[in-house]
Amino acid sequence: MNKSHTITYLFVALCFVSVSAAAAVSPCTDCDGLGVCQTNGKCRCFAAYIFPVVNGTAQTNSCAETILAVNPGGVKAIRAVSAGISFILFALIMWRLYLEWISDSEKRMNNIGLRRVVLFSLAMDGLICFLMFLLSALDWWGNFNILPSSVYNALYNLIDWLYIVLFVGILLHWAELYQKTMKSIRTRDMMKKVNSNYNGEITVEQVMSNLTFLQRFKIPFIAIAGVTFLIWIARIIGSQLINDQKSWNVFFPFMILFYAVVWIGFGIGFCFYGYKLMRVMPEAMGRKIRWITIKLNAVLFLQIANCVQIILFLSVSFLIGTNTTSDERHQFVPGLSNSIFGRNSITFVIRLIVSFIILEIYMPISKFRLWFSTGLLTSTSNSGGSSSNGGASGEAAGAVNIEIGECPPGTA
Repeated sequence: MNKSHTITYLFVALCFVSVSAAAAVSPCTDCDGLGVCQTNGKCRCFAAYIFPVVNGTAQTNSCAETILAVNPGGVKAIRAVSAGISFILFALIMWRLYLEWISDSEKRMNNIGLRRVVLFSLAMDGLICFLMFLLSALDWWGNFNILPSSVYNALYNLIDWLYIVLFVGILLHWAELYQKTMKSIRTRDMMKKVNSNYNGEITVEQVMSNLTFLQRFKIPFIAIAGVTFLIWIARIIGSQLINDQKSWNVFFPFMILFYAVVWIGFGIGFCFYGYKLMRVMPEAMGRKIRWITIKLNAVLFLQIANCVQIILFLSVSFLIGTNTTSDERHQFVPGLSNSIFGRNSITFVIRLIVSFIILEIYMPISKFRLWFSTGLLTSTSNSGGSSSNGGASGEAAGAVNIEIGECPPGTA
């Protein structure tokens, strides 16, 4: 009850902060239905309408002008590229999900927990790619009058939360593989046999201690994913209701910085404690999980880079925007027109790369010839310790093979 009360209070507090600035609005110019009228009589326009495209907090007298009018070719190009690639990724993910679903291999059924994590991760990655395709194919921040700006904004920011959930799902996959592997190592002699680099400094007690630590290691990641969902709700409510400039000047950068702090925290936590856990990983089985570890680190690096580029764009455009005219702000970054177009271009590219990296964990490029047959699952299952990035079943099966095939007589 205490935990549920805490979460409820946090959610109410976030919503209260989002709408606390709502007050009697003084007469202001027409925002054309494309922004929120502020208490100072100015308009805070929605994204991609001139102001607040420069730094997210600027205000104006009209929201009629759009980035589409400033850079129509760039907008159409980014929509076409994003829609095309995200659809291809979505189709591949759906095919991989289909293969996973129809597979009834005895080995795979014996690892039902691991299989559920694989299905969850693929489904989440597929949902993200579908949303990216939907947003790119239908509209761009409501400029084409197909999706309302508020709907586009909600879905666009939802993807940020889905990526956090997806990372947690892959982390659970990684943890499950680690547990299955390490539980197969029963004695110090066993560790010496499967790990040629073992020097006797790491004991079985330390291995079991690491397994206990691993259970606690997953908890903060899952908790943060839940808190981030509440942040997403507060973000949507606040963007539609806050009508006080000072409140928005605090709210807007807080939302940007929050995701940066989350991903940086994920990166520090996973790199530090992940390395600690990998120290006792046997060489024969460690290659597969190390490949997943490398890919998770790549995902973390890209997500942190995305947050940093958003902060840099906003910071630079704010400094330039305070001392220039509206027309000069349009071209402060050559080729990118406005900060929101530049931010979106980089964000779309990073999102597509991250989704591909996640898919590659389950559809390795090295198995390209088997992508469109059930041989993909069979190949990864039979590859044992030789595959560097095989499927979930192969990794789990490999861990079991160590326990059965390598265990010396008389060991438990």
